[in-house]
Amino acid sequence: MSKDSIPETQQARTVATAAEYERCEHREMVSKVRQAVLIGLSAFGELKRMRDDADAAERMGRPYPRGMRPIDVCGDPNAILNFSEALQFLEHVEEMPLVMHDGRIV
Repeated sequence: MSKDSIPETQQARTVATAAEYERCEHREMVSKVRQAVLIGLSAFGELKRMRDDADAAERMGRPYPRGMRPIDVCGDPNAILNFSEALQFLEHVEEMPLVMHDGRIV
């Protein structure tokens, strides 16, 4: 069946359905990225808590075994800001119009 033999309303519905599918896929991807950022943020917070506990133990005169001290895997003092900016960006991107490879905007 050629494209010309499909009624115009059915073609429009097919394009609309494809656009809805693309929009759903986009939102799903944004959701997955948001989940990954939140996992990273949680892990960063847990490491910070553990480092703070180690520092407190040492201040109270209880040496913390060197191999047990959590390391700063990030090393970036702006890590929290970076997580925040990533989440803000995702909020912006989630509702952005999508420009498809064929030039359509969905």
